[in-house]
Amino acid sequence: MELMVHGFVFDGYADHELELAYAPDPPVERFCSKSPGCTRVTLPLLKRRPGLWIVCVLRDPRDIVVSRHSKRPEAYWAHLGFLRNSIRYFRAARLHERFLVVRYEELVSQPDAVQSRLQKTIPFLEKRQDFSAFAEFAAPTRRAVQALGGVRAISADRIGR
Repeated sequence: MELMVHGFVFDGYADHELELAYAPDPPVERFCSKSPGCTRVTLPLLKRRPGLWIVCVLRDPRDIVVSRHSKRPEAYWAHLGFLRNSIRYFRAARLHERFLVVRYEELVSQPDAVQSRLQKTIPFLEKRQDFSAFAEFAAPTRRAVQALGGVRAISADRIGR
């Protein structure tokens, strides 16, 4: 979400995470949010909300399971049950024209190519900054910085851990 918010122009965005079912208040034309636990409502929402686009970042599940969160660095953050349920809903939504899949591994190794593809596919996206320059221009919220463990340059060094 931080890449999207700082790489493209949005009228509003969630300060960290916001379920897709909730609308921003006050309403805005282009809004960006992150909702990793929303997979079960993805396809129904795409069918009901014609202006909704979902970018799903798909990462190697082994790297997801061993990733850490700064709130609890001693614990693993995602469990296999969560991944198993997410895959079921992902399979249902993946063929929808407004459900875009971005491979995490491609995003961190070719950020500007991914950004270009997103901009060509999503009609309202207007580029603000290159994804590859994220660490130079990003100003995420306090909650996002806490979750991210700080702002760092995009790097492929977290692949295959």
